[in-house]
Amino acid sequence: MPTDLDTAAHRPHELETPEELASLVRTSSIPRYFGDNPLATFVFDSQRRIVYANRKARDLVGEGRPSLIGASLGSALGCVHAHEAPQSCASGAACRFCPAFRSLGVALRAIEDLGGPTFTEGGELWIAPGEGEDCNIARGNDDYDIGETSIDLRIWARPILVAGRGLVILSAMDISAEKRREVLERVFYHDIANTASGMRTILELLKVLDDGEREHHLGLLKSAADQLIEEIESQRALKAAESRELAPSFGILDGKLALEEVLNHFAYKLEGKDIRLELAPGTGHLAVHSDPILLRRVIINMIKNAIEAAVRGEILLVGLQAEGEASTVPPPEAPSPGWAVFWVKNSAVMPEVARRRVFHRSFSTKGPGRGVGTYSMKLLAEGYLRGRVSFTSREGEGTIFELRIPQA
Repeated sequence: MPTDLDTAAHRPHELETPEELASLVRTSSIPRYFGDNPLATFVFDSQRRIVYANRKARDLVGEGRPSLIGASLGSALGCVHAHEAPQSCASGAACRFCPAFRSLGVALRAIEDLGGPTFTEGGELWIAPGEGEDCNIARGNDDYDIGETSIDLRIWARPILVAGRGLVILSAMDISAEKRREVLERVFYHDIANTASGMRTILELLKVLDDGEREHHLGLLKSAADQLIEEIESQRALKAAESRELAPSFGILDGKLALEEVLNHFAYKLEGKDIRLELAPGTGHLAVHSDPILLRRVIINMIKNAIEAAVRGEILLVGLQAEGEASTVPPPEAPSPGWAVFWVKNSAVMPEVARRRVFHRSFSTKGPGRGVGTYSMKLLAEGYLRGRVSFTSREGEGTIFELRIPQA
């Protein structure tokens, strides 16, 4: 016997309001089967508007929202891209590369193909089909002091019929902890292990090198040890920043000296790579107001990102200027007395998918277990250093990342 969920006749419902469809869904079997589902479960109409959200979905969204009915998934979850275009979520340039947007679209296009039962009334819990798609959502926050948060979801979407209306049911599992574990495994099992192995090799070489070579390799050994400590402290700072436990300590710093110190940090990492890191001509001493440790961490991530995109024989430039000196990115409103702009340039040009999602946690063009460097620099700079991070990436110009922080 057909049920309210598997009626084959598909009636157009574009003119029905989300509230009308929500009322229809509430009287169906969906709340009974999905209300206590351990997966966050949403139902969307053909306009990608929410018409149902179970308890787990409301927990995922968080408190402070009286109703989700009629909202898009991006606006419900606080996605930073949700309001980049006049038509709101799913119309911005970044949305074309969003797995959630893509999955909803595939399910919506499949509604017309529904020819038979799409749901059973037997009482069994609906099992999400297949492996699903992983989706990172950068969530904006109105509180300037804490910047953005980020959530990783594994999502499944499928078309359903409710009283003849074609809808989409989307279930989501929070896999943020899994993604964070992947990053930690990458850092501790790969990056740190490689650095420690390199340090052991240098120590063996010190036994047979002459005095001149020994001094050079002792410098590399110190650089490797600094890099090892930096990797560990960077992960610790990222965890504290995301949990809002980081407490910056501001002071007056010489920006050029801070840059020169960071450049020395990469002596070991660049050894044998045929990639040079140079201070740009014209970089002068400029007083900045910042936390020295967090500032160093952001600049290190900017340079690491450039090194990973560099080719053999390339010269990477790092510089500092006061705002107004041929800046490449229009500045946000600057506090008095102005901005100090740290910048890093390499020759590579990012593909559009990278440009649209470069600051998302877990997004990377370099494989699994990566994708926190650019996310970390934005989180620390904008959430804790009262600064801004931006970039340009164009053919013929390469990629330039800029960090703006207040001048002293």
